[in-house]
Amino acid sequence: MSQKNFIMDMKYNALTTGKYSMWGTLLTSQNKDYYIEEERIDQLENSIWILLNNLRDEGKQYPTAAYMIPNTELQSESDAWKSNRWFQITASTQKVASNLGNILNTETQYCDATKRKLFNFISYNIWTLNTFSTPDTVYGIESEEQARADYLKHMGGKIQDFTVIKTGFWINKLRPEIGCSPYGLVFKPEEDTKYGLLEIEFQNVFEKWLLLICFFL
Repeated sequence: MSQKNFIMDMKYNALTTGKYSMWGTLLTSQNKDYYIEEERIDQLENSIWILLNNLRDEGKQYPTAAYMIPNTELQSESDAWKSNRWFQITASTQKVASNLGNILNTETQYCDATKRKLFNFISYNIWTLNTFSTPDTVYGIESEEQARADYLKHMGGKIQDFTVIKTGFWINKLRPEIGCSPYGLVFKPEEDTKYGLLEIEFQNVFEKWLLLICFFL
């Protein structure tokens, strides 16, 4: 068995059983450019449709148009959250993915810059190579709970029955290949549209949290 097959088998086993091997963090896949025959392209496209249909079928068990994947409330500390994000277009990657998709649909021959963009996107988001966390990212993850609590305390002192609920990875049945992980679900009873999403950003320039609320329409 080749190293690549061994690594892929480990990833599949981790996704299906929830048990992770230490070798999964020590070994990485090595991928090089190669020619894909037309028959193989058809097979890959068919696999994509199978994946989308499987995602749609999974969503049928939930009664609402949008649903949260169970056991993902801890987000970056949750194995379920990580495994579902691995094959989804997320809020943090959708703009780049959309731009690259437009390039693929409009260009017939790709320049070196386009190839680098495609390679970087795939290697970072799919192969998970060369991933890293900046000090600001680490601080944000570690302080998220406190920031959410501070926001609830601040708004709760102004608005009666104001609530922020910790939440996980959400998917809309209309586009099951896309997902998002808001920092919280907001209930603001005085608004006509009472429910919304909480987004927390840390700006190191100001050394403070910026809290952005996007209410549903």
